[in-house]
Amino acid sequence: FRRVLFRSATQESRRKVIADAVKYGIFDRVETPAKYPHVWVKPAFYALDFKRKQDLIGCVYGYHFNPSSDQPFAVLLYDSKTGNEVGNFHENNPGLKMH
Repeated sequence: FRRVLFRSATQESRRKVIADAVKYGIFDRVETPAKYPHVWVKPAFYALDFKRKQDLIGCVYGYHFNPSSDQPFAVLLYDSKTGNEVGNFHENNPGLKMH
């Protein structure tokens, strides 16, 4: 993986980071079924250090965030095996929060 900070990244570099996370088995998939994107994480995600997890989810946040919207925005994380929500990345409480 190339390390890409979501603040300085382009949409294309964010898309590549997300695709690589799926390709390398860190994310199962990223969906936008409703208001917030959902990231389905695999066991390899849990093995990453916290900074790396936050950078990856920050890329998803940066890719999907619409700066012209006045609605609060978040990324929700779900475990790919259990389907349980395991964390979030929310603009009102910046950064990754794992449950």
